[in-house]
Amino acid sequence: MGKKLAASLGYSFFDTDEVIEQVTKTTIPEIFAENGEDGFREIETAVLAEVAAYKKCVVATGGGVVKKKANWMHLRNGVVLCLSGTPTLLAGRIMRDGAGTRPLFKGVEDDADAVAGKIEEMMKERAPMYANADVQVRLAENEDTPGTEGETLEELNVRIMRCVKARIEDDGTKDRLRSEPKPGDITITGA
Repeated sequence: MGKKLAASLGYSFFDTDEVIEQVTKTTIPEIFAENGEDGFREIETAVLAEVAAYKKCVVATGGGVVKKKANWMHLRNGVVLCLSGTPTLLAGRIMRDGAGTRPLFKGVEDDADAVAGKIEEMMKERAPMYANADVQVRLAENEDTPGTEGETLEELNVRIMRCVKARIEDDGTKDRLRSEPKPGDITITGA
């Protein structure tokens, strides 16, 4: 989705997990095995800091990036978009992509219900952090076949673009209101 969004905006695209693997010349599962989740998160923060310096880019991160407060400083250089879905839908996508390649699903990678349960746990833990995103977009689920996508990437991209543009316009309005006070907007009482 990130690549499609970047193309629509005419922006560059970065996936922090891909950058981490390029920079470290190792895989994410190997990093987790050698350094644990805390070690991975340190590398992730360093990569995010570098990527955040770029303008006009879409940056795809893993869902756990929000676990470190320092990452929010880097994320706030742009519009933060949180894509969410039901645990069943997300588990289906993870199973399709290979749950065994994701260290946080080690031990449950062969059981879709267990993957969904793990996702639900992570969502509960991260919900307060996800709530800080500028834009929230929930993935549509097929009503006839729960756990499957209910829209194409193109349809999702249109929805995301609409939400992001609305957020940017809202920010522009707030900036104008803050920086262009009109006579009479400010009054001093009790002086």
